Amino acid sequence: MINKEFAAQETSDFMYINREEDMGEEGLKKAKLSYRPHLLLMKGMGVFQ
Repeated sequence: MINKEFAAQETSDFMYINREEDMGEEGLKKAKLSYRPHLLLMKGMGVFQ
């Protein structure tokens, strides 16, 4: 509820809010998915040679 109210009141000028990494924690991932995200991006790693 705190996150929802903050987003409603403080971020009206933004289209998206980045809620950061869930670090693989199942409970945190479930909670974040309950926000019904518009877009999920896959993370990756690159190496310069």
